[in-house]
Amino acid sequence: MLALGVHRLRDYSLYQQNLLCEQLQQQGINVIGNREKHGAFIALPHSNAGQVAKQLLNEHIITDAREGYLRVCPDILNTTYELETASVKIANYLQA
Repeated sequence: MLALGVHRLRDYSLYQQNLLCEQLQQQGINVIGNREKHGAFIALPHSNAGQVAKQLLNEHIITDAREGYLRVCPDILNTTYELETASVKIANYLQA
């Protein structure tokens, strides 16, 4: 990771984050946050975010829930396919 450098890692993180946001928005999910000015997490409003996080963990999707938001953070090792698949599963649970 040191060889890649901080700037390349940040650029890739933003790419992944934007991809996930676009996938979720295409499925009608409201995504909160200005990605350029924040960390790698995106926030998805949901009144029962804690329960959704537990359900997603059963699908091997690790998320976090705080104060009415489901928080999602792509990992540098996640593939595009994994992000696309996760977005479908996340949308399904949020819309259930």
